[in-house]
Amino acid sequence: MKLRVSVGLVAIFAVAALPFTANSSDDIWQPESIRQVTFEMDDYSMPSMQLAQNTTPSESPSDLPVPVVEEDGEPTPAIDLDPAPCYPQCRKPLRRARKGLLCDLDIGGWVQAGTMLNAHGDASSNGPLGFNDDPHFNMHQLWLYAHKDAQTGGCLDFGYGIDYVFGTDGPDTQAFGDETWDFGWDNGTYGSAIPQLYGEVAYGDLKVKMGHFYTIIGYEVVQAPDNFFYSHAYTMYYGEPFTHTGFLAEYAMDDCITLMGGWVNGWDNGWNLDNTGSMMLGGVSVSLTDDASLIWAFTAGEQGPEAANNTYVYMNSIVFDWQVTDRLQYILQHDMGNTTVRDGGTDTPSNWWGLNQYFIYNLACDLDLGLRFEWFRDQNGTRVPVNANGDGNVGNYYAITTGLNWRPCDNFVVRPEVRYDTFDGNTANGRPFASGGSSSQFSGGCDFIVSW
Repeated sequence: MKLRVSVGLVAIFAVAALPFTANSSDDIWQPESIRQVTFEMDDYSMPSMQLAQNTTPSESPSDLPVPVVEEDGEPTPAIDLDPAPCYPQCRKPLRRARKGLLCDLDIGGWVQAGTMLNAHGDASSNGPLGFNDDPHFNMHQLWLYAHKDAQTGGCLDFGYGIDYVFGTDGPDTQAFGDETWDFGWDNGTYGSAIPQLYGEVAYGDLKVKMGHFYTIIGYEVVQAPDNFFYSHAYTMYYGEPFTHTGFLAEYAMDDCITLMGGWVNGWDNGWNLDNTGSMMLGGVSVSLTDDASLIWAFTAGEQGPEAANNTYVYMNSIVFDWQVTDRLQYILQHDMGNTTVRDGGTDTPSNWWGLNQYFIYNLACDLDLGLRFEWFRDQNGTRVPVNANGDGNVGNYYAITTGLNWRPCDNFVVRPEVRYDTFDGNTANGRPFASGGSSSQFSGGCDFIVSW
């Protein structure tokens, strides 16, 4: 069960921005090594003056023949007239770096804010709706990031990444698994977190990430712009890890199959290696057709502090993504997880399953409609808390959500939605909604995201 219990990085981003050179013109930016710094005036445009002096006009350098050298009997240019430096690969002119580890550096972020209300009029809680449990207007995420991807398919290359988030989602994104690293960087319901801090190295078709990074498991993610819906599925919030600390390798076998595998110290843990877990993390991504893909990912081993109680964890997720037509996208996700107590451990065994379906339909160029159907089974009442003590109930959670994504411009999206949740099962520890008074709930909300 996940228990959710401000450091700013302005200086880091300020330092990272120093090596950048802004280019306000539309000309092609060139490295300093080939920039023209002095000019020599040879007059090629004034033949009347030269004729008056009874001289022959000199030839422009552009009219001179290109020197050639012979290689195996074939003439080749003696100089490279069109060099291809790495700089045009950088995304925006203001982010162009001169060379080396700062080339292709992507710096950006977003702010997400919104409100989610329930039909019970319960002003204290929306029940177990993860990330949306507080029925007030909140700034969920003020996010800053700096990423450089290590490029595969060539020679040795390096990359790195760091993310910082502040908001009501901050405490849910901290290293609460072992309560280290950024755990406790809170200010009331708001908090800060550094959910990613990693380095990458790539060579050929192999890439290895090392550090603190987001999981590869599941379909929904913590980063708001990468989700269609404002609210989250039970499967994502209660059945999957958010982050790992360790290393993860990716190997592209061909254009269709990518293998993933590595070692991590558990779920949602920081850098502390005392009494932490030891787990495998891996999977495979397959492009079935040009319009369909399948990802299977798993994690298995001793999970974090539970390792002291000899608890073994295994869970896997299968995500099938199909672009049915130019307008319709369908996603199917199935999760399964369990914990097993061994060698006299005292933890309660836990089993859970999730089955989610998403339908996303493009209504217009700036408007999409989405539907999400979810079933989540808490077999032992250990995943979804329903009271202040963190106790859960054995049973099934069902949820249906419909919403819109309106994008009037590329960096702005509004996401209204309505949702219905119901619980079917044992209610010995209280009902999940209306502060223990109901087994179902209508809710609705809207948020907006501004990115840069």
